[in-house]
Amino acid sequence: MNNLPNPNKSLGQHWLSDVDSLNIICSYAELSPKDIVLEVGPGTGTLTEVLLATGAKIVAIEIDQKLADSLRVKFAGQINSKQLVILSDDIRQFDFDYFKSDYKIVANVPYYLTSFLIRRLTDAKNKPLVTVLLIQKEVAERLTALPGEMSLLSLSTQLNFSIMAKEILPAYLFLPPPKVDSQIVVLEKYQTVMFNDIDYQKLIKFMALAFNQKRKKLINSLNSQFARQNILNTLLTLNLRQDIRPQDLSLDNWHKLYLFLAKM
Repeated sequence: MNNLPNPNKSLGQHWLSDVDSLNIICSYAELSPKDIVLEVGPGTGTLTEVLLATGAKIVAIEIDQKLADSLRVKFAGQINSKQLVILSDDIRQFDFDYFKSDYKIVANVPYYLTSFLIRRLTDAKNKPLVTVLLIQKEVAERLTALPGEMSLLSLSTQLNFSIMAKEILPAYLFLPPPKVDSQIVVLEKYQTVMFNDIDYQKLIKFMALAFNQKRKKLINSLNSQFARQNILNTLLTLNLRQDIRPQDLSLDNWHKLYLFLAKM
């Protein structure tokens, strides 16, 4: 680890070189030579090396130009053989339609980027089949939350993917050690949509309206767009408490709530 370049704090870089951890991350993608993989933020290429060993084709997107140049030298052979493509780009502007067939994502994600990247995946028309991310443990817990602790991030993600939280990787495995532990999460795209009678973007916008004032009761959060009596009647019809808050509702609750209110 002493030969690694100095991490760029502004880019949230924390190097992970623990071979066992890297192999575990890679294993959840179940890669074969038939797969195409997007790696976000390859950094020094430690995870890239493990991914390449599976025979899969890798597209690695790295915003740090110095690191991208270093990777092109380190993996010149794989680049020449067309197994690896290094893109000097920002994932925040990346067009997922770059991939013309099914693809997977595997990444050790900089903490500042995590929520933004997951939102981009939920919004993308061309979603990955499987996404394996190493993220901060707190966000992993938010993604897998149950009613009572739901957030707009967990709801919109669970609307599009099944989510499994896996191993926790302690901070000391990284250089420099972050202030919190990390956790592996696996997102699998649903083979069929969860709800086929609704526009997902409209549903997410509806949920966002309520989460703008998360601590308020749902009836007060929605009152700016819907008649109070209509909200009360809908809650009664759905057997939901009048004092229920946005974080208490399940996806099924939100789906039914929107359908009822949209018709009133």
